[in-house]
Amino acid sequence: IQTMRNLFLVLAISIATLSIQAQTVRNSCKWDDQVKKKCKHDLKPYHYYAFKITKITFTAKSQFKEVEVPLFHDANYRFVFNTEGLHQDVKIEIYDKPASNSSRKKIYDGTSHERHFVYDPPKNVTHNRIYIDYIIPASNNSDASVVDKGCVIFYSGFKN
Repeated sequence: IQTMRNLFLVLAISIATLSIQAQTVRNSCKWDDQVKKKCKHDLKPYHYYAFKITKITFTAKSQFKEVEVPLFHDANYRFVFNTEGLHQDVKIEIYDKPASNSSRKKIYDGTSHERHFVYDPPKNVTHNRIYIDYIIPASNNSDASVVDKGCVIFYSGFKN
């Protein structure tokens, strides 16, 4: 019986290894000096505050990712989004409260189709946090042997 278990374990590991090797990962994420320069340039005249890379793996099901961004009360903000690292469009929404709060208000609504864009939220909607929601559609790739990955690069800047 122990020999059968060992044989089954070896067979299961072999099959898992083959299925992993059979998949090709296509990562479209662009995080290079050119993207960094473009994002930092578009923050001007605001002072750089932070950046966040949100990695996305497209799957057979649609997905939702929320990023919480802490803010200073007395500052104006500029947000720079770069989505050149996505081969498929995602919806980008900004809210004043997290998805778990039913009284939240939408501040911004757009898509990654723009590839690189700037958004200056009105000061009256940026309290101590904002929430960026990425609504990710199901993969449009029909080839199951290819896993599509990408990213959204977010920079924020402030001025008083």
